[in-house]
Amino acid sequence: MLSEGRWTHDFPITVQAARLLGLKVSTEMPRIVYDLMDLYPQGGGIKPSVWYVPLRRAPAQGGLPAQPSPDTRPEGTGGSASR
Repeated sequence: MLSEGRWTHDFPITVQAARLLGLKVSTEMPRIVYDLMDLYPQGGGIKPSVWYVPLRRAPAQGGLPAQPSPDTRPEGTGGSASR
């Protein structure tokens, strides 16, 4: 079930759901693990670490493979300078 391709790294599995799947789950965590995690703080979730930017494809002409359209970049991500 977990390898079917519909679950991703950003879809958390709750303890209850994991147990329903037959997984042996413990919520007991030694204090030393929390101490170690405190040494590596996370960014705060303001900005995603991965952005998905779909490319619009121009229709293929004369049997050539489809190519990305020119202006597919989101605003403010390069290209000509702002005026």
